[in-house]
Amino acid sequence: MSARASTIAGSTLPLAGADAAGQPMHLASAGDWRTQLHRLRRCGFTACDLVDGWLRVDLLDDARLSELRASLADADVALVGMSVIRASVIDPDHGVKNLERTRRALHAAAALGAPVVSVGFHRPLAGPQLEAPFWTVPHPRDDAGDATFATAAERLASICAEARTLGIDVSLELHESTLLDRSDRVLRILQDVGATNLGVNLDIGNLVRVPFPPPEPWRATVAALAAHVNYWHLKNYVRLEHADGLVLTGPTALADGEIDYRLALRAVLDAGYRGPLCVEHYGGDALTAMRRGADYLDHLINEMEIAA
Repeated sequence: MSARASTIAGSTLPLAGADAAGQPMHLASAGDWRTQLHRLRRCGFTACDLVDGWLRVDLLDDARLSELRASLADADVALVGMSVIRASVIDPDHGVKNLERTRRALHAAAALGAPVVSVGFHRPLAGPQLEAPFWTVPHPRDDAGDATFATAAERLASICAEARTLGIDVSLELHESTLLDRSDRVLRILQDVGATNLGVNLDIGNLVRVPFPPPEPWRATVAALAAHVNYWHLKNYVRLEHADGLVLTGPTALADGEIDYRLALRAVLDAGYRGPLCVEHYGGDALTAMRRGADYLDHLINEMEIAA
């Protein structure tokens, strides 16, 4: 099977999160949506991962969802999936509310034609995380007791059941300081839920950026989870570990960081994945960085096709 079946998509993360009047994008005009989506298209992306950090699609009514679908078509940008971020269904304070938000997002995804919705257990940024690069500040840690796993399994099972009726797959985004920060926990959740439409968003960039030793090497994470991947956010970080224990991390090009995506991509493709490759980047000219990352992935895929 050809690796070329994988679509390289751009994340909407770098797009403006508010209109000229300062309104969040779910209140912005369809013209504002088109303007932002055309920016992504002019960078060479014909497909996108719609991250709700850019636009809360769960807050749109049917008429506005139709406008968004038309805006995507106008920009000639296909929707390969949606990502619901910082809306953990096991959040001790907001889990039930986030469960309802996720359900609304599923129905929005169905209206927009998105085949997969990525969810995670990371919580909203707060306090010092808003004043510095957020990955350098400790996140709230999920309790890893049996009760938390049971809550996660119960709520994810209900999400997957609803998603199945809509023809949508659900993907668990790996993220630091959550139950999804190491492979054994992810595999436990997959087994506990037991849903055929549940898989893994192998966002190992989230795991290597932590300012402390990662729970496991990224290669081990890839090896353990490659067969379960059904969506993929790709980004990279440089990681410098000093002898005195100081760890410095920062975003970098896909080809230049801690993660060797030549190895990671080969492992995941060998395991059978042919879904979208969603390029992300934080900081600087993120759109240009994403475009260069897409070119790098395209080069790798071409090499792998030739080698095959």
